Amino acid sequence: MALSTIAAYDKDRRTGKSHVVLQHRHFAFIAEVIRANGFSDDERKRIAETFANELQATNSNFDWNRFMRAAGVKD
Repeated sequence: MALSTIAAYDKDRRTGKSHVVLQHRHFAFIAEVIRANGFSDDERKRIAETFANELQATNSNFDWNRFMRAAGVKD
């Protein structure tokens, strides 16, 4: 059974991990999943933008353009 979003937030609050900090390896993994999934160019762009918009809040060093390139989104 997957951990629900509410349960995950509750667990983070209980353990003192209320602020999520993702790292390059997490971004690279997510981008690879988006790139390798056979989405159309439009779908890939929409999904990658959605992730990028959320991921940038998790790490001040997040590079939006680099993530988009890694996800296979053409300029």
